[in-house]
Amino acid sequence: MECCLFIVERLKIPLRKRPLMLIIILFYKMKIKYVLLISCFLGFLGTEGKKDIVVKVKGSEINIGVLGGSEVKTFFFSTDIGEKCGPDYTFVQSQDKNGTFEFRIDVKKKLFKDDPLRILGVFETENEVITETYDLIIGSHGEGIEKGNCSCERSQTEMFSKTQKCAGALIFKEDFDLNFSNWTHEQRSRIYDSENDREFVAFMNDPKTNYIKDGYLHIIARWANYTNSKPFVIDGCTTIKDIANQKKDCGPLLRIPSTLPPVHSAKLHTLKKFQFKYGRVEIRARMPIGDWLFPYLILQPASYHSEDIYVNQLRIAFRRSNALLQNKNAIPISGSRLFGSAVIWTSNKHSEYV
Repeated sequence: MECCLFIVERLKIPLRKRPLMLIIILFYKMKIKYVLLISCFLGFLGTEGKKDIVVKVKGSEINIGVLGGSEVKTFFFSTDIGEKCGPDYTFVQSQDKNGTFEFRIDVKKKLFKDDPLRILGVFETENEVITETYDLIIGSHGEGIEKGNCSCERSQTEMFSKTQKCAGALIFKEDFDLNFSNWTHEQRSRIYDSENDREFVAFMNDPKTNYIKDGYLHIIARWANYTNSKPFVIDGCTTIKDIANQKKDCGPLLRIPSTLPPVHSAKLHTLKKFQFKYGRVEIRARMPIGDWLFPYLILQPASYHSEDIYVNQLRIAFRRSNALLQNKNAIPISGSRLFGSAVIWTSNKHSEYV
């Protein structure tokens, strides 16, 4: 029997009273922990009542034991940890001196606090064969909470999928080990946007500007090279402007010394793929240093398109990447400092709360 199960981790996300989408989220991993999982399923093994399993996690090793299993003669089990499956069912026939079935398995992937873990078990007694599935979450104090059967603190978090999670559980994870399936690339030029929102950049879905390697998303700013014989044009342009104004975002445009060619870079968002209301976000990212670079990680209302202007947003993190930069009061604001803020727009003017 094949096994394959999901693994989610804790993403943590604060916010506001509208569903939000993530615009760029980078690598995140949690620290390893030893944990004791005790299942809280009900009505297992008929008249025997509740039976507990003990799961101890150390790195990629999972130690599984069935407690008080005097009625159990044999025990098959399998573990599921997301995209990495454990081997097929493992057969455990003999009990130890304490009347406990135990077995250790290496799933070749480290497990962490808040990781879900599914154990699929088949138990043979004198009179019957019972199958059980234990969907457990490694709790903050090492406890295991079985989804669906155990009571948990109801979360205020709301998601696009409408699936309710226990408070503190992970609702979204991205460690960029496969592809961009959770993300949509914005593809358009920003050089002709409104004066307050103009940027000297064209966002492209191009391996030269963004790619995944070794569990990281890499985003690069590159000088473009357009000529009048090779005009600026974006295939697959995602602009939402009307046809009369699409050319400014998508091309073709001839080279203009004051505006073209723009720098090529990348912008990704989760609109229509993941959105939430209330929560906490944790991101691990490395910001670049370079004149005029402005990397940012933001949350924006899902009721707006990612390219809309004059949109309220929470800037989780951003940096003015110049090596030397200060404001009019001679306060350093260069790339050595990381900022976060809330941006509120009113009447085409914005207020920023740092």
